Amino acid sequence: MQLTIFDVVDSPFDVGDAVQVVSVTDDMDAETYFYLPKFQNKKGSILKVIEEPSLQYEIDFDGKFAILYHTELRCLT
Repeated sequence: MQLTIFDVVDSPFDVGDAVQVVSVTDDMDAETYFYLPKFQNKKGSILKVIEEPSLQYEIDFDGKFAILYHTELRCLT
């Protein structure tokens, strides 16, 4: 069976993984565009995986916490 680009899904990160918040771009939705800059390029670790209603993570940024979508992060581990 051959996969298409629509069959490829990003693998979820795990608790304890080191992550970095992606840079903000003009093509991001309004919520992300205005919320993400205060975390942009910060590094943290995943405390909790939230799978529903969409893949999100609770992140610890040296004592400051945020819940971010999978697409807003890249794994450093």
